[in-house]
Amino acid sequence: MYRSLLSSDKAVSESMGYILVTFILVTSISIILLIGYPAFTQELDRSHLQNMEEGFYIMASEGNKVAMLESTFQSAELKLHGGSLGIREDGYINIFCYSDHEGNNLMGNNSTTLSAMEYSINDQGVAYLLGGVCRKNGDYTYAVKNPEIYNSSNMFVVPVIKFYNSNVAISGNGLTRISISTPYYSKLSQYVSYPMPSYYDNVKRIDVHLSGDYTNYLSRFFQDELYFNELSNTGGVVVLSNNYTSGIKFCWMPSYVTITAK
Repeated sequence: MYRSLLSSDKAVSESMGYILVTFILVTSISIILLIGYPAFTQELDRSHLQNMEEGFYIMASEGNKVAMLESTFQSAELKLHGGSLGIREDGYINIFCYSDHEGNNLMGNNSTTLSAMEYSINDQGVAYLLGGVCRKNGDYTYAVKNPEIYNSSNMFVVPVIKFYNSNVAISGNGLTRISISTPYYSKLSQYVSYPMPSYYDNVKRIDVHLSGDYTNYLSRFFQDELYFNELSNTGGVVVLSNNYTSGIKFCWMPSYVTITAK
């Protein structure tokens, strides 16, 4: 009788031990899934976006060679990671040139809609526009590669790189090959006239109006690298200005590339 009771107590004790161990294991796994897995996926996304930054930097460098007619064709590869890749138009850049420092005598202005090739996942992404590359995190954007805009003591050159006849829309996973070519080289595109640059001599003041999702990226570039001052920032439009004491030559240089992806 006594031996039977001891055996019964031992069985209950072992059973409780198994239940306790199982509870601890289940709890531990749940904590890992609730805390560790999201952190793990965030780190994967961060690492992948870092790789996409590098991929976009290379793609932009190759694309700019085509846009500047240094090459007729270039290609690059991007590895998607559950995100989407596409081209869209967003916002604009409008540049006004004046022959005086007060901005009363307008010499002319040039404007274009901004074209961006974007990779996006959740609320983050990377974009190629105006020859530069920027990273997007929510509503905040910052530079990975500055636009191909040149400013010196006697000349200000704005190459306006846009995407001609390009309709890229890819999502999912896997390797994507980006092909970049010039529409001026193909005989099939002879109806595309070669864009003519606009020149203004002895410009004393330049005002830049920016709008769109990448305004803060471009605005900081104009301020930090080209020494423009912000005049206003209202209604989603940023206005920047710079005076040139001795006057400079301004050049607006349109250029196009055709992008395909597969």
